[in-house]
Amino acid sequence: MTGSFQNGPFMNEIGTDTRSQAMAGDLAVDGIFTGIEAGIIMAAFLVVVLVGQDFSPAEVLSVFTLYGSPSLTSGILAHLAVSSVYGIFFSLGIYVLNRRRLWIKTLFAFLLIGLAYGFLLWLAAELLFLDLTTTLLIEMPPTLLVAAHLVYGLALGSLVQRRQRSFHI
Repeated sequence: MTGSFQNGPFMNEIGTDTRSQAMAGDLAVDGIFTGIEAGIIMAAFLVVVLVGQDFSPAEVLSVFTLYGSPSLTSGILAHLAVSSVYGIFFSLGIYVLNRRRLWIKTLFAFLLIGLAYGFLLWLAAELLFLDLTTTLLIEMPPTLLVAAHLVYGLALGSLVQRRQRSFHI
């Protein structure tokens, strides 16, 4: 493999040997699935909280529509797609930290990192993306959005820890 990607700083963190690259690839795929699972948990949290405030589940899930008229299908698909990408970054981030000999193994460590990650995702969404989305999402109380992202981070941390334990990382 030649080119700037192989010689870039990210490849130095993942490693250039075949085993490291294969493991990073497996963890990226696992990140897709754990991100989707955590996204489902986050969406379920929002549905439970907002249904109690006279919103239907369809209204809640349609808020994730990225453009155009809010719809249930596009809202769910957009939310799960974004959740999967965030799951990849989290899973590979933990792998890189462990390659640096930080040995993040305990559930507590994963949950703590997941909480921080969820908060950073909320902050990024608040500062960069919230104005580009649907009206209902903008009208949600910021504390609810923070809580939902923290739930996502906790779920992601727990799921990734369980999956990476099976890799014996």
